[in-house]
Amino acid sequence: VKTAHLEAVTIKENLKRGLNGDLRKECVHGHLYTPESVYTSRSGKRQCRICHKFSQQAYLARQVTV
Repeated sequence: VKTAHLEAVTIKENLKRGLNGDLRKECVHGHLYTPESVYTSRSGKRQCRICHKFSQQAYLARQVTV
């Protein structure tokens, strides 16, 4: 770790930067993050509703064939 890269900030500022500092505009699959297409999971992470829907459909399809 290079100490020149470190910056002393308050806990509040650190949390703010961690949660909101580098917000992506889209999910890893390219779906835009809009208020309608995003929800917050139980763990506090933003989740894409479209990807979640496809994931759930694939999961249910696997359960039927098992």
